[in-house]
Amino acid sequence: MAGAPTQVCPHCAHETDAAPTGDASGLAPADPVGALALAWRLARSEYGRFLLLWVPALVVEAAAAFSVEAYVRAADIPLVGMTSGEQMQYLGVALPLYLLVFTARLASWTFVAARALDVASGGARLARWRDLLAPSLALGFVLTLVYAAGWLMLVVGFLVFFHWFLYAPAMLAEGARGIGEAFDRSRRFARERNAMGFTAVALLAGGALLVPYFLLASAPDVWGLLLPPAWGWLIGPVLPLIAASFVAVARSAPRPSGHVGALARATTTCPQCGTLVPFASSGAGADVVCPACGRSGRVL
Repeated sequence: MAGAPTQVCPHCAHETDAAPTGDASGLAPADPVGALALAWRLARSEYGRFLLLWVPALVVEAAAAFSVEAYVRAADIPLVGMTSGEQMQYLGVALPLYLLVFTARLASWTFVAARALDVASGGARLARWRDLLAPSLALGFVLTLVYAAGWLMLVVGFLVFFHWFLYAPAMLAEGARGIGEAFDRSRRFARERNAMGFTAVALLAGGALLVPYFLLASAPDVWGLLLPPAWGWLIGPVLPLIAASFVAVARSAPRPSGHVGALARATTTCPQCGTLVPFASSGAGADVVCPACGRSGRVL
């Protein structure tokens, strides 16, 4: 069906996202300024709900911080001047716990994105949170590994992966079937929407918000354990919110009319066998041939 969000192959019944008309430049540009303005409006009315959605990640991070501190004290490991054996001993406990922390934080992106898309575009994505729980945790775990691997690739890999997969939680919230499709949609969205500028904005925002996090970690005594998770909770929804707002702005933007060289995508039904036949038309009609029975004709 013309204008439908997906197209079904008449031969194998495989369903795919509808291709953009013409090349990627035929898409209406998603405006980063408009996305940030939408994120600000959503934050003013919904940030309390976003913080509630972030509470599980806060609990996991605080529990991990206290668990690592308790282990260090019990094993009498000095935080300064560790030997190689003590470093391995420390990492053996700290790494799995902080892998869990980042998994929980990135999983929370999906639920923040779901609420943001519900308010910005309508719908009830967050109402199916039970269906999103397992995929969001899997997505958070994979994103943690991907970003960590990218960071090990001398930062450049991290920047590439961050640009490609910044929108994966929003795509999962929007209805992607599984994390593989969420990653694929996110990468295609970043490419089609020429989102490099928005990725730079997101990186700058994330970097600015992380500076106080590391400064608070140096606070004395128990404050060094409590303050970083508390700050992470307060600012956690910011990046998923602005990413979801960018997706919402892009989805709601009308496609430009009269694009030079772009052909309208349409379908017609074969009068002989009933097969759905896709064709491209410039508005002056098109000759089509049914791929199933071979009947030819002209569509106006």
